[in-house]
Amino acid sequence: MEEDSIRLPAHLRLQPVYWSRDDVAQWLKWAENEFSLRPIDSNTFEMNGKALLLLTKEDFRYRSPHSGDVLYELLQHILKQRKPRILFSPFFHPGNSIHTQPEVILHQNHEEGT
Repeated sequence: MEEDSIRLPAHLRLQPVYWSRDDVAQWLKWAENEFSLRPIDSNTFEMNGKALLLLTKEDFRYRSPHSGDVLYELLQHILKQRKPRILFSPFFHPGNSIHTQPEVILHQNHEEGT
């Protein structure tokens, strides 16, 4: 699988957990065309995105013996692409909530030192 971004159709760019049954069927059809896979029986994947994410690699292989590995790896790649990124690490200080904004914590620490 390439490291580049996979260009999914616009309506499938949501997190897979939010995909409907139709979205899953469209993703299968897209993957079949995009990666020149053997025809995939979409009835074996008649489920929404939440259920799709519960499938193991073995489940994918069982449901699609010729394309299961590719589909599983493709889904993992999509999940990795869509993983939220943390922009900063939280600051921990006794008495401060981990939900406190970093600027507030820094300001409080500065006041404590005076």
